[in-house]
Parts: sequence; structure tokens; C-alpha cells
Amino acid sequence: MAERKKPSKADLEEVHKRAIQRADDTYQFERENITKGRECQRFYIGGSRQWDDAAIKARGTTRPMLTVNRMPAFVKQLTGEIRRETPAIKVLPAKGKADKIVAEVFTGLIRNIEAQSDADACYCYAAENAAVANQGAFRIVTEYSSDDSFDQDIRIRPIRDPFGFMIDPLADLPDKSDMKFAWVFERISKETFKARYPKAKADDIPLNDATGAENGFTWRVGDSIRIAEYWERKTEAATIYLLENGRIVDVAPPDVAVKSTREVERPYVCSYMMSGSEILSGPHEWPGKYIPICVVPGEEITVDGATTRKSMIDDAMDPQRILNYARSTEAESIALQPKAPHVATVKQIAGYEQMWSTAGTANPAVLIYNPDPQAPGPPQRSQPPVMSQGLANLSMTASQDLKDVTNIHEASLGAKSNETSGVAIRARQQEGSTGTFLYIDNLRRAIGYAGRVLVDLIPKVYDAPRIVRVLKEDGGADMKMVNGPDPEDPMAPLLDLSLGEYDVMVSTGQGYLTRREERREALIALTQSVPAIGEVAADLLVDALDFPGGDEISKRIKTKMGIGEDGEPLPQQEPPKDPKMVADALASAAKADLTKAQAEGQELENVATLAQLQAIMAGVPQAMAGMQQMLQQILALNDQTGGQGQAAGPQPNMEGMGSALPGAAPPAGPGGPEIAIPPEAMMGGDDGTLVDMPEGAPV
Repeated sequence: MAERKKPSKADLEEVHKRAIQRADDTYQFERENITKGRECQRFYIGGSRQWDDAAIKARGTTRPMLTVNRMPAFVKQLTGEIRRETPAIKVLPAKGKADKIVAEVFTGLIRNIEAQSDADACYCYAAENAAVANQGAFRIVTEYSSDDSFDQDIRIRPIRDPFGFMIDPLADLPDKSDMKFAWVFERISKETFKARYPKAKADDIPLNDATGAENGFTWRVGDSIRIAEYWERKTEAATIYLLENGRIVDVAPPDVAVKSTREVERPYVCSYMMSGSEILSGPHEWPGKYIPICVVPGEEITVDGATTRKSMIDDAMDPQRILNYARSTEAESIALQPKAPHVATVKQIAGYEQMWSTAGTANPAVLIYNPDPQAPGPPQRSQPPVMSQGLANLSMTASQDLKDVTNIHEASLGAKSNETSGVAIRARQQEGSTGTFLYIDNLRRAIGYAGRVLVDLIPKVYDAPRIVRVLKEDGGADMKMVNGPDPEDPMAPLLDLSLGEYDVMVSTGQGYLTRREERREALIALTQSVPAIGEVAADLLVDALDFPGGDEISKRIKTKMGIGEDGEPLPQQEPPKDPKMVADALASAAKADLTKAQAEGQELENVATLAQLQAIMAGVPQAMAGMQQMLQQILALNDQTGGQGQAAGPQPNMEGMGSALPGAAPPAGPGGPEIAIPPEAMMGGDDGTLVDMPEGAPV
């Protein structure tokens, strides 16, 4: 948030002057609505407030003046509907770097804020005030988490007095989100004012209004003083920076690249505490861009530029007065019947006047009279008052008129009708609630505005790494780390609440408890009609019944069914094996391993033999070359000797012949037997191979 210049004393005086003038103008604009709303409030309370001054004076102190107040029943029907189906805020990603997971965190965080604030009660106060006094409201505040912390939390607070606030009368949007100024009032005693603001001057506040204008807004009544929290929404020129990481900031950090800049007119909100004579404190900067006052109006009708608001009480006042008059007159007629006067002659009661004058109240055991020949018999009572059928019809008509003007009829009020099934009864009750749905719809708009205020406010209040609690729709809770990495789960996605833009949706359907009850009823009905469902969904039925110990029973049922807490199937586990089967399997495996080893050994032996054979075959060409050389030497020797024995010269070298062929016998040494090979033995065959030597050739 940009730093702004501290206002001077003259600036504060200008703000106060503007606030006082706006308060007078707004009060004049709203005066009729305020006056009528206060009258409706008093009428709603009942008693003598439902009788006008002329009727009270005419009936005096002796005639009955009864009040059969039907107003609370109609209003409580509306507020009961709201309590059962409170509108719920849901945050959705809109644009930019908005993320679905972060949107769910926003939604859960808002649920937690509502739970911590008892927001349901705040919403109901506002709707009830709208139904009774034509307007209501609640507000959003920030406060420190504890006395020893600098962390702030957001809370929703009620505005109990329906006229304890005023807003810009020219706010045109249905949810009043375009208001430019507003007040939240507090009425305190003079002593409390002096204790709270010792430097302020209470005696300077005029007794009627701050400006002296006729019918202006009253800031002091007797010894009580009205103070106000005055809100203003303004705009200022600013430069925003879009960083490379997607963040939009007012001041660009030096270590992050700036992707783009833009000049904008940015709204900002501040508040002041004020009295009728001065600014008591402020300005107080509000981190959000909306005035945090959420208004629930009644029915609004704009005529000739002026907006009139109506409550449920407005049109019901006259039928209620007629009902009170008819019931009072009926009661008066019935009360007078035992007191019907006696008709007697003077002679009949002569001497007993006192006895007969108290006969209607003292209830004497014996009544004595004087016989009068002119009036035979004792004195006779006059005809007692007879209840008027017209009064009974008037009472019934007034009751029906009340239902008609409020649009809430017998079925909606719980009266028995022709419907027998639960669905039909709820449908009839829903028809009755349609007539008052405008109050629920106006509350929905106010809660939607509150959602936008919260979505705008949360990233600015929860702006540092922090663990927050988020509530789920079913009432469960999770702890989430926002605006920083989770130290317990480094792989978890970063939940940066400041990135992206988010929208708010408000649903007005049934609340969680109502949906849970309907789910339970449906499961019971299904189990009764289709027993097989109880076998496959027993855990769901136990969960829906919600009784002590049900969680443990449900857990055991899920384990028996082979499913986990999340409803997913558990990993399949093999049943225990027979020990004999295990031993046999191990023996078979060992035998197979032995066979395999033997096969592998034989294979290795075969490989070695093959290698040896390959080595022998590799030496065959060398041996053949040696033999050929040897034969050539023999042929040459024969040529020299003419085939007659051994020549005297050098002999052929036969060394190495034995090694030419592996396994061959070594050649004869010196002095060994001589070899005589006929020439034809040296001839090769047709294919070039050597022919066999003649049988019986000498060696």
C-alpha cells in the first residue's frame, strides 16, 4: 500500500465538515424509511404498541385490549428458512495465474472465517432486520490473532441496530458495492465518551444536530453521545508493475524483472472516528478496496427519484390491528355474559337492594325478594350478550389477510394439509417460501459482496508465509501453508494467494446438515426397499447415521469389504499358504535348479570340446602344406637315385611333421626304417587329393 501524506489539522476539519454535511443529506433522504422502520420494529414487539393512541384512549382502563401478535411467527418462518439453508460462498478462478487449488483454499479459508465469526448469526440478524425494519447489515473487520502476536485475522461482525448505519443513498447497484461513503454508529454515555476520548470536548456537541439545520442528523440526545466510524472510498493515480513471476505490485523489487507497467486510477478506502464536533482519530487505512459494510435491504421501490423500502411488517400492520380488535371484542362479549343484569320491580327488592346490587359479583347462596302481584315470580335476568357471528368472521378474515399479505400460508407455518409424503410437504412449504424469497435473495447478494471483500482482503492480510486452517464442505479441516513452501512437504504446490484473479459464487441450496439428513433418510429407505444395498453400502449407512462409535464400526466394515478410508480398494493380500505345499514347492524349485545347473555344465563341456575341434581344424591347412613339401622332397630324391634306395646327399627334413597334425605319431629318428614309396603313390587323384598307397607297400 502506498504511503500517503499525513493529513493536517485543516485537512481533518475539511473531512469532518464533509462527513457532517453528508450525514444530514443522507438522513433527509432516508428519513421516511427510518421513521417507518422504527414504527415496524415497535409494532413487531407487540403489546400496546399495536394499538394506536386513539383506540387506547377510547377503551380506557376497563375494557379489554388484547394483542394476538402473529408477526413473529411470519418473520421466524423466514429466518428459520435462512438458518436451515444459509447461502454459501464459493471462490472460482477467473483469470491470470488463478489456480483451482488456490481457489479451493480461498473457499476453505472463508468457511473458517465464517465459523470463527459465527457468521450464520450475523447473516440472520441482517435478514431479520430487513424483514422487520426494512434494512439490515453486517460488517467485516480485521483484528489481531492474540495479544502477543502481530498476525491479523479477518472476522465478520453483526450490526444489531438496523439503523445503526447509513450508506451513500446514491449507491445504485443491488448489493450497494458502489457506495462511496458510509457510517457505523455507536451511542454511548457522556462518561464513556470522556473516558475513551479524554482530549475530546463532549460539551461542544449540539443537543439536536451538528449543523443546526432543521431535521438534521442527531449527534447528541440528552446525556448520550453518538459517535461514528466514517468510511470514505476514494481513487488515486498509481503505477502498477507486472513482474516476470506474474505478481502485480505497487513497487517493483530490484531483484525481479518487470514485464510491464500501467497507469491506473486505483480505489482506496480509509476510515475516521468522529463525533458531531470533530474527528476523534484517523485516517485509518483499510487494506482492501471495498467499504466492508454488507447491506441487506428489504423490498425497494423507487418513485419520483426516492427509494422506499418495505418490510414484511408494513402491509401486515392493518390486518394485525383488525385481528386484535376482533379478538378483544369477542373476549369482552364473553366476559359480560355471567354479569347480565336482573330485571325486577321496586317492590320485589325493597329492603334487599344491597344484596341484589352485588348479585353479579358476590355470588350469594340465597337471593331474597318481595312478592309483587304486578310481577309474578322472582326477578328475572335479562337476555345475556350473544357472541356476534360477524366478529368471528372478522377474526377469520383478519387471519387470512395476514397470510395473504405476507405470502406465508398454513403449510409453510407447519399446519397439517392433504399432503402425506415428505416430498409433497416440502414442495408445498417451498411454494410458501417463494413469496418471501426476495429477502433471502437480498441476503445472498450481501453475502456475495462479502465474498468479494474477503477475496480482495485475504491476500493483503495473509500476505506472509503462514499456516492457516481451511474447512471442507463436510465440516472437516486441513492445515495449509500459504505464500511459501511447506516445510513438511517440499513437493507440495506453492499456494500463493496474491497471484491471479478470482470470482465469487453464492449458492442458496440446502446446507450441509440438511443434505446429510436427506442422505441418511434416502439410505434408510433404499436399504428397506432393496436389502442388497445394505450389504454393499453398509459403511455409508453407518456413516450417515452418525452415532457414537459409528466411525469405528464403519472402519471395520470397510476393512471387511476390502476398501480403505477413502473408499478405494485395498491392495490384494495373498491368503496364508499350506506349509506342506510350501515345502514341496521349495523342493521342486531346488530340483529344477540342479537340473538347470547340470544342463549348464554339459553345455560348458560341449563348448570346450567344440573349441578344441575348432583348433584342430585350424591346423589342418598347415599340416597339408607340410606333407606336400615332404612329398616333393621324396620325389626329388627318387629322381636322383632312380628309385634304388637312399641317396648319399641330404635327406628330406621330416621334422615338424608330427606336430603338423595334433595326435599324430612322431616321425622316425635317424637310422630309422627307410621308406620307399613308388612314384605312382605320389600321384594325386582327379580331384587333386592324394590316392591311397598300394596295399603291401613297404614302410
